[in-house]
Amino acid sequence: MKAKKFCIILGILLLTGCSLFATGKENLTWYDTSYGAIHKGAKEEGITEEDIMGRTEIAGDVFIFYEKKVSEGDAIGVVNIGKKNGKYTWYRSSPEIQIKNQKNNSSPSVHFKVDSLSKHKYTVYLGRAKSNLHGIDTVNGNRVAPAIDKKRQIYYFMEPIR
Repeated sequence: MKAKKFCIILGILLLTGCSLFATGKENLTWYDTSYGAIHKGAKEEGITEEDIMGRTEIAGDVFIFYEKKVSEGDAIGVVNIGKKNGKYTWYRSSPEIQIKNQKNNSSPSVHFKVDSLSKHKYTVYLGRAKSNLHGIDTVNGNRVAPAIDKKRQIYYFMEPIR
């Protein structure tokens, strides 16, 4: 029952939250370096560079995963470091996903879709890593080894949508 409620709440958050980011392409700030885009983007999100968990690159698209403390607990954000005409920008196409609440309860594994600035679509997988995590199953039926942030005990993985 709790899992069903969580899925319903997550669905509502994703549906309402995605509309907040769909029109963000017009207001992007461009920087001469990817470091500049990451540094300024992190500052605008209200996170420090210490909150950045990792970086993934797929088909030329670069994504940054970060953790953010929110009033309800811990959330994970995924952003694309977009590149155009030799300039870089911080582009977030989906809302942050809460994976832990104030009562220290972890959410089950979640997956959701993100877009890159170059209009490629990806599925992102997030969850709390248990000490015996040997892989996760993707929606495509593949078993993969996700990246694990051992300090935070969070795993993350993404794959292109075909």
